[in-house]
Amino acid sequence: MLLLTAACTSAGSRPAPPPSSSVTPVVEPATSSTPPPESLACPAAARTIAGRAAGHGATVRGSSSRSRGLTTCRYRMSVASGHAACTSAGLRVDTGPGAFTDFNRWVDEQVQNSSVGRPGSAPVQVHAPRLGPTVEWVPALRTLQYGVLGRWVTVSMSCRQAARALTAARRLALTVPD
Repeated sequence: MLLLTAACTSAGSRPAPPPSSSVTPVVEPATSSTPPPESLACPAAARTIAGRAAGHGATVRGSSSRSRGLTTCRYRMSVASGHAACTSAGLRVDTGPGAFTDFNRWVDEQVQNSSVGRPGSAPVQVHAPRLGPTVEWVPALRTLQYGVLGRWVTVSMSCRQAARALTAARRLALTVPD
């Protein structure tokens, strides 16, 4: 009861502020512990590599979209003869906060899906040490995916031959900056 009375009687008077030399500014913590992810620009070398995958004298048209933490680059290739070895390529870079976790979930789901009637959709681990320890190739989808901390990269190729698609996908993936 004494405390209550003391609080009520001193409510009208405020204590003097401390001298300015002893005032320490208070910085409010950010609402998020991580800054918002930045999206990357499409690598300039990716267009060149997409053209090489299509064949000699290829014409490459590109488009891209960027949002916070997500970059998507699309390439359409054609050759004068009309018989391009590869006709399209896609590069998707996710740098969002859950990118690496999402990549691992994708690997698990692909393995599960391949066991229930989707032959060829199981990811196959590919040796590509410059990309990271876990690089997965899905032959039926002609898709290469890898995850490293803070990043999930997907490269999709539309090629007649799976071996050519894998080679081009590896080269495209190497254009993504660290």
